[in-house]
Amino acid sequence: MNRSTERTAIATAVLSVVLACAAPSVPRREPLGAFTRDGEVQVHYGFPGSWRWQVAYRSPTSFRLTVFTTGAPNHYVFDGSALQSWVGTTQVSRDTRDPAAYESIGRWLDVGSLGTHGDGEAIELAFDAAGHIVGARGPIDVPGIGAGRLVARFSDFRARAGRQIPFTASYRLNGEPFIDERVTRFVPGVAVIDPTDPALATGAAGS
Repeated sequence: MNRSTERTAIATAVLSVVLACAAPSVPRREPLGAFTRDGEVQVHYGFPGSWRWQVAYRSPTSFRLTVFTTGAPNHYVFDGSALQSWVGTTQVSRDTRDPAAYESIGRWLDVGSLGTHGDGEAIELAFDAAGHIVGARGPIDVPGIGAGRLVARFSDFRARAGRQIPFTASYRLNGEPFIDERVTRFVPGVAVIDPTDPALATGAAGS
């Protein structure tokens, strides 16, 4: 696997699960229009290890995932049709090879509105007595990692923007441990997508 393919696979794997955790806990509510979140993740499958990232999301199709490394941060920007890879403020690739796979990520982003996406395959949700979304399962295709059924368990709900946001999540892909996530900061209504935006460099993107 070359470096460009590896970057795309890592980005897709993390993106496919981290954004799903932003789903509000009240059924039939509109998803958040924008947010920035920081988190820590333990990856068990595909690219095992511990990661620290920031995700910015702006409805309906704009996302930035930043993975922090010992060098320049690696940014992955999805514009609805392609995944761009950046190192610092330099773009290094643009992947348009498998847009259908990214449709499965879109289905997970629809979790908050109990919707379906693309081919109509719904993500099934589980609620507790208080109305929190405590679980979800549905199909996903992660380029470079694998395809199948993703199962999520959400916990540690905290009030943000008038709803309860899960700050802890655990994901299994085809029955095997995939990713464990702990959110360290969640800021509703703010999303800087462009890796060259000065607000990102100054830290104002998620203030």
